[in-house]
Amino acid sequence: MYLLKGVLWFMVAMPIIVLFFQEHGLSLTEVMIIQAIYSLSVAVFEIPSGYIADLFGRKHTIVLSTIFSFSGYLVFSFFGGFYAFAAASILVGIGGSLMSGSDSALLYDTLLETGDKKTYTKIEGRNYAIGNFSEAIAGILGGFLAVSSIYLPIYVQTGILFLSIPIALTLVEPTMHEENKIERSFKAILGVVKFAMVENAKLRWLIIYSSA
Repeated sequence: MYLLKGVLWFMVAMPIIVLFFQEHGLSLTEVMIIQAIYSLSVAVFEIPSGYIADLFGRKHTIVLSTIFSFSGYLVFSFFGGFYAFAAASILVGIGGSLMSGSDSALLYDTLLETGDKKTYTKIEGRNYAIGNFSEAIAGILGGFLAVSSIYLPIYVQTGILFLSIPIALTLVEPTMHEENKIERSFKAILGVVKFAMVENAKLRWLIIYSSA
């Protein structure tokens, strides 16, 4: 989990992403729209992602997350223009939603199974410390890479996200979670999404705010 967190938070593209969009001819308004599309995709898929984890397991959900994020950066790397970047942002947003909570749940289930539940807070804190350190280093490196080429951080980011897929595949799904999977219907998932995003205004804005 430490390695996966460090790799996923090594976001060398983050400091230059706006400049990258503008290099492709996007206006600042279009850049903001793409950012809004990303945030909206995170908010919309945040709710069903928990059900997906229950259906298919934490590990499979995490692997799927890495594939979506990698696919999004493939689009960033080889395509240009507003619509391509909007599609890529949706893919990355879905990837982020699928990862959200799944890694922590996998860690907790694993510690629960091994009888080390009391160490969860310590290990999770260490996990986030590694992620924050990785993000800080990546931010500095991304700026240096952009001096050579504004495209280079995007290419490097794509390679890093590709590496996250085999790392995610090495994770082990706790048998405890396998035994306690809850069957969820697609109709039930839509019902929860409708309640959170349509019927309950307070919850809707809380989700949108947290995804921004």
